[in-house]
Amino acid sequence: MIKFTASIAATFIALVIILHIDKPNLPQSQKIYYDTEYGVYHIWVKVNDCCMNFILDSGCSDMVISKKILKELFKKKILFKKDLCGHCVAQSANGNCTFNTMYNIKTIVICGKTIHNIKCIVMDSDKSENLLGISVLKKLGKITIDFNNLELLSDNSKWV
Repeated sequence: MIKFTASIAATFIALVIILHIDKPNLPQSQKIYYDTEYGVYHIWVKVNDCCMNFILDSGCSDMVISKKILKELFKKKILFKKDLCGHCVAQSANGNCTFNTMYNIKTIVICGKTIHNIKCIVMDSDKSENLLGISVLKKLGKITIDFNNLELLSDNSKWV
């Protein structure tokens, strides 16, 4: 069973990608921004060539999108029905378990790194938030969150 929890206190998110192309030994970084109303951090992620805003959630085990976002990705021909890779049961922070579909995201780009073949849970609700969870963050290798400068840093020595 795949579980995820939304831990608002442990969420992180980003706004602007800053690439250090001319200095490959420096960490890749990405600006994050803090939502003062809801107390979460946001990050922009490129999903199959479409920029999307996610809550950076270290309490969530997987990448999560809503059914509404899935419909938009189908409409824009960014995701296809053939990308369906299965079903799962997910548990939310309030303990509720739901049966959901999972899709394979071919590529995402975060902190200047391209990550391939990410499993994404589609919540059966149009009101769900996009969550970027641990399964994606682990693929970045070593990461550091600089809260003083609102920046997510990823060690660029490991490409996935």
